[in-house]
Amino acid sequence: MTRKAYIVVRDGEQSVLRTKGVDAQMRIFKRVAWNPKEYPIVTWRWRLVKATLLGKRPVPIEPMMIAAVFVSLDTDLLVIPVSTKYVWSESGDSVGTLKEGGLFGAAQIIVRSGWRLPEIGQWFEERVNAYEDFERIHKHEPAPQAWGISLVTGPGIELDFGSIAIAKQ
Repeated sequence: MTRKAYIVVRDGEQSVLRTKGVDAQMRIFKRVAWNPKEYPIVTWRWRLVKATLLGKRPVPIEPMMIAAVFVSLDTDLLVIPVSTKYVWSESGDSVGTLKEGGLFGAAQIIVRSGWRLPEIGQWFEERVNAYEDFERIHKHEPAPQAWGISLVTGPGIELDFGSIAIAKQ
């Protein structure tokens, strides 16, 4: 199922990761080590390609996501990555809203909220200070080497992820 959910496609001169949301728990992960204090900024591009379930789901207990980028800057005592989940929310949640993750879940921050038909096929760029977000949420500095990045797309969603970059500022 994962092989069909994540494929690399050409978009003009660039390659993009096309994701087809099957299960909100099925993430693709890339182990990427970097110094998050020296390179705190994470940027990425994403675009909604198709949305077969948007607006047709029953009222959810928690906000439904279109997609999310997990930035893991540390691990816990069991060497499980500690992540901040940057979410494109389906509903009209306020950008910047923080939801604590609990014992096993990632804390999440809404970075984009809602969608409109004209936005399908349009690229959106996001920029977060993952280091500051980690300190604010977890109340301590992350590890000297980040753990990695993972991506997920919500059920019934087809979405492209463009370049993901780490920067000093």
